[in-house]
Amino acid sequence: SVEFNAQSSEFISINEKGGLGFFKDLKKLSVMRAYYSLGDWIKKKAESSHDSSIDEFIGEIDTKFGSLNLDLSGMNQNEFVNIYDGLAEKLELIGNNPKEEIGYLGPFPRVNEIYGSLLKPGNITVIAARSGVGKTNIGSYYLNWVAYQYGVPILHLDQGEMLCEELQFRNASMLTGGKATVDAIEKGYWRLNEELTESMRKSFGKYDKIKYYYKNTGKLTPDQIISTIRRFYYSVIGRGNPFIIHYDYLKTPNSVEGDRTPTYEKMGRFMQKLKTLITEEIVVPCWTSVQQNRKGITSYKDGEEVN
Repeated sequence: SVEFNAQSSEFISINEKGGLGFFKDLKKLSVMRAYYSLGDWIKKKAESSHDSSIDEFIGEIDTKFGSLNLDLSGMNQNEFVNIYDGLAEKLELIGNNPKEEIGYLGPFPRVNEIYGSLLKPGNITVIAARSGVGKTNIGSYYLNWVAYQYGVPILHLDQGEMLCEELQFRNASMLTGGKATVDAIEKGYWRLNEELTESMRKSFGKYDKIKYYYKNTGKLTPDQIISTIRRFYYSVIGRGNPFIIHYDYLKTPNSVEGDRTPTYEKMGRFMQKLKTLITEEIVVPCWTSVQQNRKGITSYKDGEEVN
């Protein structure tokens, strides 16, 4: 039994059930106090952030809020879990209720047969290839197809490489099956050809079914990018609803002034924050790409010359 009375110096005896109830109430009080303190911190931050930009201010608030959510969400979880506890029952339940798909299958049947879904919630799919071979195109094609088939929204985070209009023209060309080229769409030549006009206008009917959101995050720090994803989820998608992140593409993230952290460490920290976000707070898939050997082949080059 536990003997404790917060009202006086006297001790009283309580049973196990009463003790557990007491500590449950104490945990709830701790959570409420943490959010109350956060409110005070936000108020003081608002009073002292006159020189901060909107993105900087919101990013700091979101980072603090997200960090607290992650800390508190783990309070009800066991620190150590035996992965075989209840596993047989779980597998029997899955076997009795088989699923046709887990995650979102893509437009390539052979890839689906070999790997299953490349877009499972909480997973990051990385396409590695040299510069200029179509990493953004394959990502856009794959995700547009998935968005159209499943009705799931896409958040395209561009690292300052492509304007929104450029992405619009590429996607418009893609939805014609490539019949109308990006150049023909950009210059309006498609209207001079009956076949292209028919193809373009036929593709217009797909636009309402696809939700493909664009945001240029090229000048944002890792914390601001995480904050952007979080704000998109809560303000546009809504808690509990699915979407897919298209992060185009992985490169050295921007840093706050004076940060001398090595490039590889910056990238590692960002990926850790992104993975934590999509596995513990906003459980969604992420598709991204990385440039492989950006300076060309390795022949006759020292290690320092290969990027």
